[in-house]
Amino acid sequence: MRPIRYDFPGMYHHIMNRGNKGEEIFQEKDDYKYYLEVLKRSQEEFDFNLICYCLMTNHLHLLVQTGRVHLSRIMQGINTIYTKYFNKKYGVKGHVFQGRYKSIIIQKDPYLVEVSRYIHLNPVYARVVKRPEDYRWSSYREYIGRGGEGIITNRIILGMISGDKGWSQSRYKEFVEDRLKEKDSRYPGNLIRQMILGEKLFAEKILKSSKQERRKEGVRKKEGKISKERIINYVCKRYHLDSRQMKGPKKKRNLVRTREIMIYLLRRLAHLKSREIGRLMGIAPATVSRNCLKAWEKIKSGEQEYKEIISRIISE
Repeated sequence: MRPIRYDFPGMYHHIMNRGNKGEEIFQEKDDYKYYLEVLKRSQEEFDFNLICYCLMTNHLHLLVQTGRVHLSRIMQGINTIYTKYFNKKYGVKGHVFQGRYKSIIIQKDPYLVEVSRYIHLNPVYARVVKRPEDYRWSSYREYIGRGGEGIITNRIILGMISGDKGWSQSRYKEFVEDRLKEKDSRYPGNLIRQMILGEKLFAEKILKSSKQERRKEGVRKKEGKISKERIINYVCKRYHLDSRQMKGPKKKRNLVRTREIMIYLLRRLAHLKSREIGRLMGIAPATVSRNCLKAWEKIKSGEQEYKEIISRIISE
């Protein structure tokens, strides 16, 4: 059985991903550069903060803070894009990464800064370099004010140290080097259920929230499945449109809004996947996800039109 992924907006995750069968996932400098570019673009598309990273030859570490998009969707997007690039470049087929990524939920204080240190010291632990600032493919140099790729949000961790950026960079460097003196490469703390790093009360809160969310999901499934034909006909009739007008990219405001509603209903009530909706409407799965997210935000903010449509189509 696959482990449950716990994720809520604002949560911090330490992600570890290895190459398939322990093989290399970065063979040349351009591979590292491409992956970093994917991380940069993905933050814009999937609404998450990259706190720090370290890319090794056959594995990688990411510390992220998720937003409205679930972590599994973020990693699926990143892994898919890089796998296509890697396989095309090296003329191979199949998986680049080994199974599902591993993720650990991190309590912000005091564990976040500890985990960032562990990630930045990975090249030293692996005896690739003697000093973490000598390793090019991590975010450490940006944390101590010595350049970097400009794709991370380091103010969260540095802000935990001091409000003065220069002082916090200096103190962070000392903090990391102190662990080198201790020669201790263990993970910073004991995990709860092998997936949560934090105090007992923090873990209990996460587990309780997850149970409530799974209960809500069960209720949503019990609402019953409504056919896609019924949804399409209802929306088109309500807005006086032909179903063919819903296909392909849209620029007119009324069509954009109507398609957004239809996509959300197809996901929520017909239980269609993004790929199925994309084929049905002539758009990319990523566009489907974005439309669903927009609709969900409007419903959450109290958009009466969306609530009314859902209520009426269920009751008919």
